[in-house]
Amino acid sequence: MRPAHLAVALLGLSAAGGCVGSPRTPQPIRYFTVEPPTAPEPPVRVGGAMSLRLRRVRAAAWIDEPIAYRKYDVELGAYTGLKWCEPPAKTVERALADELFTRQAFASAEERVPQLDVELTEFVEVLAPKHEARISIVTSLEDENGRGLFREIVTETEPIAQDDPAWLARAMGDALGRVTRRTAETIAEHMAPSRGARPDAGSSSRARASRLPAELAEESAAEPAFGSPRRR
Repeated sequence: MRPAHLAVALLGLSAAGGCVGSPRTPQPIRYFTVEPPTAPEPPVRVGGAMSLRLRRVRAAAWIDEPIAYRKYDVELGAYTGLKWCEPPAKTVERALADELFTRQAFASAEERVPQLDVELTEFVEVLAPKHEARISIVTSLEDENGRGLFREIVTETEPIAQDDPAWLARAMGDALGRVTRRTAETIAEHMAPSRGARPDAGSSSRARASRLPAELAEESAAEPAFGSPRRR
């Protein structure tokens, strides 16, 4: 091999070796927590010591530790470097249990009591058309005999003030607090023994709840019907 050709070959190998020997440093994974804001004690504890069983909260298959985002209603994805500290279903279950059994004074029980089923269907950052956090759950309540009392969709959104994951976590916490309060109030409405005993706290927020078709809730005639791409 001629000296000129040898020099070119050695230069090429040196450049290639430099590329292989200097891999890009991966970005660390960032973890975020979601907590409802600390709220003052409710003026009326809607649970009134009524017994209730909260079953394990289930979640849609795509809802997990990686933080999910949505654009309009046609694109759904997840960030590779941003995660929640725990599965969102556990976050919702813990917040709901605290609202029901601590703040609203329901009595936790296991047998021969009404039981609440909850499915988490959205726990997502919405990028467009509005930049906001969105939580949506489907709740269904059965009495101690297995008779359906209601089935309802509860959805809350909160604007994300800044283009930063920490602000997403704060907005998600605000939305979660409203979801749990609305759920507790609706349960109390349907478990109270009579119309006169039903508390009226939060009736305006309950009116915003989206009801599923009436045939899904087998309510008796005596029971009234009640009742979201910019960065990275």
